[in-house]
Amino acid sequence: MDNVDADDDTSTKDAKKEADNAKASAAKYRFKCARKLAFSKFIQKHQLDPQSESSKDNRCWQCCSFVYIVIKDFHHHVATVHRQEILDATNVLLAKGSPDARWKSLKSDIPSASVNDESISEEMKLPCDITLDDVYPWLPEKQHSNGDNKGRILLFYKYRPIHNTKHVYLWQKELCERLHLSGKIRIAEEGINATVGGMEQNTDLYIKAVKNHPLFSDMTDWDFKCSEGGAVSFPEGLKVGVYQEIVPMGINPKEVGPDKGGRHLTVDEFHEAIARHVTKEDGDDDSLFIDCRNFYESKIGHFAGALCPDIRKFSYWPEYVDKNQELFKRRKVYMYCTGGIRCERGSAYLLSKLKGGIHKYIEKYPDGYFRGKLFVFDDRYHITANDDVLSECSYCGRPWDKYMPCTSTHCYQLVLSCDECRRKSHTACCPLCQLQHEQWIGEPDKEKKEHLKEECDCTKTRSRVPLESLPSKSLLMSSS
Repeated sequence: MDNVDADDDTSTKDAKKEADNAKASAAKYRFKCARKLAFSKFIQKHQLDPQSESSKDNRCWQCCSFVYIVIKDFHHHVATVHRQEILDATNVLLAKGSPDARWKSLKSDIPSASVNDESISEEMKLPCDITLDDVYPWLPEKQHSNGDNKGRILLFYKYRPIHNTKHVYLWQKELCERLHLSGKIRIAEEGINATVGGMEQNTDLYIKAVKNHPLFSDMTDWDFKCSEGGAVSFPEGLKVGVYQEIVPMGINPKEVGPDKGGRHLTVDEFHEAIARHVTKEDGDDDSLFIDCRNFYESKIGHFAGALCPDIRKFSYWPEYVDKNQELFKRRKVYMYCTGGIRCERGSAYLLSKLKGGIHKYIEKYPDGYFRGKLFVFDDRYHITANDDVLSECSYCGRPWDKYMPCTSTHCYQLVLSCDECRRKSHTACCPLCQLQHEQWIGEPDKEKKEHLKEECDCTKTRSRVPLESLPSKSLLMSSS
């Protein structure tokens, strides 16, 4: 499999980025080891009669005028009440070391790191108890809500190590509540992924707050993708959570991270590459443009000449790549997705990716090679890029690309059903689902809850991961 050639400057930057990531990982490991030992020493210091020969079951600890007989309870007390003391002791260990034999043993196993541990220590000092009166450059005062003003939706992500995920969680939750923003925010040790909507002036304040935060001060306005919408596009309100991955691919980010992916292509570079691909200029027949989104996204809009895998979830992507390795051999592989986040990690399996995703492409080339509508994960379901309609009504086959949720209460799939078919009550994802819904209505509430599921039975007929037949080069070049 061939990568798109990168110049020496890009290679140097990639090498530097890899080295920086290695240093950051080593520093994080050093910090964790030091904190673990500091915590252990604090526990030991407060144990009553630590030299006693009594069994572990009879141990107890005294602290803050209380005696603890359950170690789990004492650990919780130390972690919440004495957090700052543990942090101070951790910093002392990192700066001066310790004669403790356990520290010497740990230190021998800790990777050396020329990066300053101070950056991690400073991050851990960020507040985890935010009150309504707290105001920071990254947390403005509470704003008034005015539903009459123009609304906007922001989409952004940032891959960067986050050691204090609790702080980021509380900060994002409080920030959105103060600005009356709704949406979905995923936080993990690998970074943040957010889609939020609200009044335009409040989304401006949100962008400013994020850029003022010490963890995200390197972000620019370009990193935020904007489109018309608002809080109303998220009927379930605000959801903020801490996860293992900011986009679920099903693989530990430490094993396959974005730092191992292909190089970014600017919007202009990607546009030029796909123009050559579609028009067959320069004999560029070894290129493969692949959509790493789900099938229901690419169904209503995709790039001309691109391969759109028939997979239902991004977590199937690694399996798809493993199953179709012959497809990618000896080809220049170009990837794209909605905003770029899935390409960051997906390209660790493959290679060149569109920086900013489709969102940034259609901003600059509204009548370019992306045809149809851009699927989005809120109640709008799409952003109109052009007037092309690539999909059809599931019932009558006429051109149609406006998704609506399946009306069967037990199903969460999206349906392409035109206005005329909807008037005929064709509103379920399939006839089987419609029948099950009619039977389900009369069931007791307890049984209803047991039947709630993410997909209809008709999905079982789909292949989980397709095996692509090796297309001829003329097929790959053809316009969809």
